[in-house]
Order: sequence, then C-alpha cells, then structure tokens
Amino acid sequence: MAGDSDIRILGLLADELDAARATLERLGMALCSNPAVAAQHMAELQSLDDIGQRQAAIATILRAQDISEAAGKITLESICRRLGTV
Repeated sequence: MAGDSDIRILGLLADELDAARATLERLGMALCSNPAVAAQHMAELQSLDDIGQRQAAIATILRAQDISEAAGKITLESICRRLGTV
C-alpha cells in the first residue's frame, strides 16, 4: 500500500497529465479551426486526441485507491496491451 507521501506524489503527477492534456486539447482545437490545416493533417490531429485520452486514463489510474484494479478497468486498447490486461 502506498504511503501518504506516495499518494500525494501520484496525485500531483495525475494533475500534470491533466494540465498537459488540456494544453494538447487547446492546440488541437486551434489547429482544427483552420480547415486547410485540419484537412491536411487529420491523422496527426487524431493522434493528439489519442494522446489526450491516454493521459486521462493514466491520470485516473494514478488517482485510484487500488491502482491494479483501476488499470484493469481501463478501456483504451493501447494501454491495456502494455499493462497486459487485454
């Protein structure tokens, strides 16, 4: 079981992932607002969205009381494969 200090650090790391995800989201929205950029770089913009989803899932795991249980509930296939929960 993680100690209070570890729980605090995990929460802070999750907060950092949330902040980075919000920045990526703003970047994606700005780029999508230009139709020419959006049309030319759709795959890259979708990658930004995928990265944001991964960050959100990892932040959820980091905040969980039971990290192993939370990891088992993650539905993003890319993370499940890496964690061996598929």
